[in-house]
Amino acid sequence: IVFGDWSSDVCSSDLMQIKESIERYISYVKRQFSLGTYRYYKSHLGHFILWCDKRALQTTDDIKYYVFDDYISDMKQTCSNATINKRIGMLKRWSINQAHDWPYLHQIKKLKERKTTFHMIDHKTMNKIKKYVLTLNTDEYNNLVYKTMVHLLIDTGARINEVLSIEIKNIALKKNEILLTTTKTKSDRIVYFRNDTRELIKETIKKSRSHFLL
Repeated sequence: IVFGDWSSDVCSSDLMQIKESIERYISYVKRQFSLGTYRYYKSHLGHFILWCDKRALQTTDDIKYYVFDDYISDMKQTCSNATINKRIGMLKRWSINQAHDWPYLHQIKKLKERKTTFHMIDHKTMNKIKKYVLTLNTDEYNNLVYKTMVHLLIDTGARINEVLSIEIKNIALKKNEILLTTTKTKSDRIVYFRNDTRELIKETIKKSRSHFLL
């Protein structure tokens, strides 16, 4: 995420309270970006606030070059390098947004991250899921929702939050397609489903309790 113009949010003094300065920045994030991004930043920057509180670091003037080294050193005890890199990156963006003069912070290089791999569900596990879903009594609304959701996840390859955000108005039953408007990339896209899933969708629409499908 690249943050743009911050001139209206600049602090007037390096003697500002750390918590207040971070809260100003988090407020900026809330105003400019998604709720998910806001919560993400609030959580991680809140970690730094608590860390500073425990060490009696109150104002931004209390933050010397070694503070960031100490923070990284402490995080290494419980956090992955990926988490540490994310938090330091947020601190860098916070310092720029609030015009804090900490050149040493921006000289800190990323720690080497362990590459993670994601394994696809094997056929045996997938078949178990399908068999279980087939046993659900769709006369019960919750079971119908679960069954429809699993079918959509398998058919479309969409993320679970995208499936849960499907609006009924964006479903074209005759074309077996759905317009996804809540996506990670923030770009709308069309996904397709099979005929047997269409029957589940039709039944779910009849019993839906809102303008969302699920």
